[in-house]
Amino acid sequence: MINYIPIKKIELKALEGIEKIRPFFHRINISFYDISFNDLKNEYKDKIAVYNYNVNDVQKVTNKRYRSKGMFELDTGNKVNIIFNNNDKYLPSVIASITHPTHDDLYELEDKLCNKIRSSRHVVSSVECTVDFMCKNDEQSRVGDLFYIFCRNYYAANAKRTQFFGGKYYGYASERDYKKEREGGNAVYAVHFSEKNRSESKRVKFYERGPDEAMRKNRKYWRYSACDRVRFEVTVKRTFLKNILITTINDVLRRPILYPVLFDECRPLFQFKRFIDKNYREYRPPVPDGRYNQNQLEACKCECFMEQVFWAKEKGLNIAQCLEDYDRFGKLVEMTKEAIALYEKEFIKNPIVIEIIEP
Repeated sequence: MINYIPIKKIELKALEGIEKIRPFFHRINISFYDISFNDLKNEYKDKIAVYNYNVNDVQKVTNKRYRSKGMFELDTGNKVNIIFNNNDKYLPSVIASITHPTHDDLYELEDKLCNKIRSSRHVVSSVECTVDFMCKNDEQSRVGDLFYIFCRNYYAANAKRTQFFGGKYYGYASERDYKKEREGGNAVYAVHFSEKNRSESKRVKFYERGPDEAMRKNRKYWRYSACDRVRFEVTVKRTFLKNILITTINDVLRRPILYPVLFDECRPLFQFKRFIDKNYREYRPPVPDGRYNQNQLEACKCECFMEQVFWAKEKGLNIAQCLEDYDRFGKLVEMTKEAIALYEKEFIKNPIVIEIIEP
């Protein structure tokens, strides 16, 4: 018989094990309509390169929209990946993707690509807003416990479906052995806001992660002993960005993004809930037998709060009247707000000031 650890003990250990909260922009994609590859080549000269990919492979990755991939290096040292040679004249001529962008990176992109070459028409097509919850390294189970309680209580108001993938997740049984290598990589929990991935304007992910330098060679995951954080990642696309007045690079440089995305007054994307009637449906931990794939999720789904919400909706419950904030996560949410506000204050060097004129 399996003896399970009480959930209160798991939550306490996981939340107290957070050592640091680190928000940042993971990736920003920008679509340019009036710039060609030759323009970039003239500007960056020996700092630009074309990847030697087969045209068919590039078209497969880009859904038959583009034929070439390359990169160029900014004066700041950061590298920008690009796709170009579009198959349709109505598509952007170049799409640039910059990872871990700084204020100076984006300022250079705006200065050189939008001002010096020509007054280029461009839009910010997607932004990955990221928060790393760094865990203490005194116990290997800290990361797994934090990942588990996030899945167990995370709530998004208009979510449509959830997805578990990556490495096998063994629940929170006391018999679990985190020293064993997880098959298939690190555990990932995704929340989708559309039935089809390509049509959704935003997506949420939680996943176990380690530092970049500790990633296994030729594999896109970390040994569990190297995992030191749970990453919360929200990808927002053009439709969503327009609602928070983000269109151009200049908007990113002068307006906050992370805070309005994660803590929108109507539908925040970083919140944790529970049912007011705690006994209406009982949480049941999955049997930690290693089965963790899309076809065998029934045992794991009852550890996922969003799946409970979907189940409640099917039974006719009014979700708006059934949920309350989970107070045990209150301090974490406030600490995350403070960390994001500080990060964006440092990132935005010349904020837009809106004057309110009294009538």
